[in-house]
Amino acid sequence: MPVHLHKGQEDKRFDAKIVNISAGGMLIETEMPLSQNDLLTIDLDLAGEKEPIYVYGTVIRNDARGTGVSFVRVSEITSDLINYLIRKTPTA
Repeated sequence: MPVHLHKGQEDKRFDAKIVNISAGGMLIETEMPLSQNDLLTIDLDLAGEKEPIYVYGTVIRNDARGTGVSFVRVSEITSDLINYLIRKTPTA
């Protein structure tokens, strides 16, 4: 599933692909240069929604498997939408 990332207060947007997602975070693949503890704004485009959902996350690791992001400051509504996304995402 494609998403868009912003690092800190930067306006530049990078594309990313979700490899795995859970209620607490996600594993992504991106060309964006990231380091541990970078703060990200993640734009999740959900099918059927007119506007993306914005989630904040912190990079917790960046290795050959991808970039691990832990969600921070997630509202209850956003958490419910993420759980909905998890249920609707097909598994291989």
